[in-house]
Amino acid sequence: MPSSDHWLQLQRNVRFGETDAAGVMHFHQLLRWCHEAWEESLARYGIAAGAIFPGCRNSSQVPTVALPVVHCEADFQRPVHGGDDLRILLEPQR
Repeated sequence: MPSSDHWLQLQRNVRFGETDAAGVMHFHQLLRWCHEAWEESLARYGIAAGAIFPGCRNSSQVPTVALPVVHCEADFQRPVHGGDDLRILLEPQR
């Protein structure tokens, strides 16, 4: 169940393949992780991927729910390196 201060929290470890030649994670990887966390939140609350995303395997229904991401933001305090542990916090605004 979600904590009182965040809807969903996920822990991730930066893998070698998610970094550049300097061993630093590119910002787009973090945004990809955030989208994966959003998808994980759907599953945790019982919303099937096929209800949101057209073309999902084993989906016989036309998507009936629209949950667009209309804003995403990240504050980068320091470079993120391979092996770093990160915590992703989702907080819906509406």
